[in-house]
Amino acid sequence: MNLGNNKTNKQIGEEIKISKKWIKSFTELYALLFFKANPDSSGYDICKFVESEYGFRISYSRIYPLLNEL
Repeated sequence: MNLGNNKTNKQIGEEIKISKKWIKSFTELYALLFFKANPDSSGYDICKFVESEYGFRISYSRIYPLLNEL
């Protein structure tokens, strides 16, 4: 039975790469939204949230300068 979902592993891999790049491009927005909801959180908390929620690690060097600007 063909359900019309004939994606190859390569196509699926490319889609995952695109998704991760898209999510990473909004890292600062995710961090700010998390910080708004949890104002007593630290950079470590934000990094762990992004990792658990979106499945990839972000660098502390991207988060701490952002928090420093606040």
